[in-house]
Amino acid sequence: MTVLVDSVPAVPEGCTRLYLCRHGETDFNVAGCFQGSGIDSPLNAHGEAQASALGRAFENMPLTAVYSSTLSRARATAAAIQARHPTVVTGQVSGIQEMHFGDHEGKKLDEHQAEFHAVVDKWAAGQLDVAWPGGESALDVEARGTTALAELLLAQPEGAHVAVVCHSRFNRIILASIVHHDLRAMADIVQDNTCVNVLDFDRTKHTFTARLINNTAHWAFLEAA
Repeated sequence: MTVLVDSVPAVPEGCTRLYLCRHGETDFNVAGCFQGSGIDSPLNAHGEAQASALGRAFENMPLTAVYSSTLSRARATAAAIQARHPTVVTGQVSGIQEMHFGDHEGKKLDEHQAEFHAVVDKWAAGQLDVAWPGGESALDVEARGTTALAELLLAQPEGAHVAVVCHSRFNRIILASIVHHDLRAMADIVQDNTCVNVLDFDRTKHTFTARLINNTAHWAFLEAA
């Protein structure tokens, strides 16, 4: 069974293909807690199964490299992809870690709705420089994330296929920036655990074209297990 091979067209001339993924489930995800870059939580059992299913989805893809953020939940998910491609380049990248939620990290979202809306409602109003107390703003994450991804992709050859495992809020900010060109669009972007976003990076124009967003077809492997 293949999931991604027949889902997208060939890589256009002058482009490098990015598979921007999210890590598998953690106990913090289940509990509905702010996780962020300051909490280095591991995958739970279901997250490990999700990562394995994601790896199977990439089994017949012509991957050139597999990267992740420096956080363990992303590294473990990337390792499940890399296990299907043991000879490709792999590593961790600084600058693509999850947003730093500052003082909110480890707290339950449903118990801190007022504090949550104090930030995200300002983002929705266009005040994207507003940061979490002790943490980052949307503009902070956009700046470091788009720079790190562009540098990573430009270091790959034309036509390369590169899988990168990151995080929910990080992905939503990056997709809002490079696909919608409006960070306020992050509010309507969904990023499920181990989802895949397929984007083609034009190496001359430094622009992205989206092919798939939040693809979770590989969850069929979980159901078949």
